[in-house]
Amino acid sequence: MAFTRIKRYLFATIHEGLDKVEDPVIMVKQYLRELKEEIQKKEKAIDKQEHMQYTLERDKREAEAIVEKRDHQAKQAIDANEEGLAKKALLSKREAYEEVIRYQELLEASSEHIVELKKGIELLQKKYQQLRDKRMELELRKEATLANHELKKSMQRHSYRNLERSFHHLEDELDENEWKWRSKQEQMDGPTHFDEEIEHEYKQLIEAKNRQEV
Repeated sequence: MAFTRIKRYLFATIHEGLDKVEDPVIMVKQYLRELKEEIQKKEKAIDKQEHMQYTLERDKREAEAIVEKRDHQAKQAIDANEEGLAKKALLSKREAYEEVIRYQELLEASSEHIVELKKGIELLQKKYQQLRDKRMELELRKEATLANHELKKSMQRHSYRNLERSFHHLEDELDENEWKWRSKQEQMDGPTHFDEEIEHEYKQLIEAKNRQEV
C-alpha cells in the first residue's frame, strides 16, 4: 500500500537531513489528501449500503406480509373446498418466503460489508492521525533546520573577528573625537601652560620639521 511505501521512504530519509530529501512535508501533505479522499469514499459506500439496507428491510417486510396473507388465503380456500385456489395461494406463499430468505441473506451480506467498511475507515483514520503528527514533526524540524541555517549565515556575516574589528574602529573614532573635543575645549579655556620638558620636546619637533623643509 502507498502508506507503507511512504513510511519506509520517510524512515530511510529522515536521518539524512531535510536538505537531502525531496521535501517530505509536501509528500506527507499529498498522502494526507489521498487518505482523506479514501476515507470519504468509504463513508459514501457506507451511506449507500445503509440506504440499500433500508430498501431491503422494507422489501423483506412486504414479502413477510405476503407470506402471512397467502397462508391465510390458502386456509380460507381449503375451508371453501377450493383446491386450485388453495394451491395457488400456497405457491405464492412459497415464492414470497423465498424472497424473504433472499432479502435476509442480502441484509446479512450488507451488514458484513458495512462492518468491513467501518473497520477500514477506523484504520485509515489512525493512519491519518499518525501521518498528520509526522507532518507536524517534519514541519517543526524543517523550520528548525532553516532557522539554524539562517543563524549560521548570520554568524558568518557577523563573525567575532569582524565584530572585534568594528569595535576597535569605533573605539578609535571615539578616541579621536574625544581628543578633538578636548582640544577645542582647551582653546576655549585659554592657553595651557606646559612644563619645560614638553616645551623642549616641542621645540625639537619644530626644528626637525624646519630642517626637512630646507
